[in-house]
Amino acid sequence: MKIDIHSDTWALLTDTLNAERSKAVKNLIADRDSDKQRGRIDLIDQLLKLPDTPKQAPIKQDTYL
Repeated sequence: MKIDIHSDTWALLTDTLNAERSKAVKNLIADRDSDKQRGRIDLIDQLLKLPDTPKQAPIKQDTYL
């Protein structure tokens, strides 16, 4: 499945994710649940990179059981 980066849905999603990332960064700076904020930031960054992630081909096996 390919992500249409020009769709209204993706635009809304990126706006929401960027706003949530900003909140997480502010909470990280304020030292509120730092580990959780780092996790949120990492997850949001991964989601925002999805359109740039190449699709992996399925692993082919030459032996079948």
